[in-house]
Amino acid sequence: MSTILIVLSIIFVLIILKNFFGNFIGSSLSKSADLTAMIKKYEGDYLNPDIVHELYEYCNGNEVLRNVVRKHNATVKDFGIIYIYLISSDSEKRGGHFLPISTFFFGKSLDYALSRKERWLVEDTLWLRKYFGMS
Repeated sequence: MSTILIVLSIIFVLIILKNFFGNFIGSSLSKSADLTAMIKKYEGDYLNPDIVHELYEYCNGNEVLRNVVRKHNATVKDFGIIYIYLISSDSEKRGGHFLPISTFFFGKSLDYALSRKERWLVEDTLWLRKYFGMS
């Protein structure tokens, strides 16, 4: 009887761990795939105005990013302003990241960028480059 209870307990714990880490890893892989797809989609056409609208829609479709957008009352225009700052100061791809797009895919970088939209400095681009390990 106690052996069955131990086996069932182990199975229960394994199921919980699989669900927790599986969702986390799946979400991370999905975000990475979405980021890579968007970078490839617009490669060579980074001045396409559709990018800004697609980034805004992506952020509003993700719970974490949507909360950041709401926190800053960000609009498509705000996204456009930040994108222009980024594309004019850093258009290099490195380590799977392209700063003007990658910035919008992660809560911390998006929050930082939106908090600086009124007074963007060169140091802000440098901070984001460090965040993504591009320095």
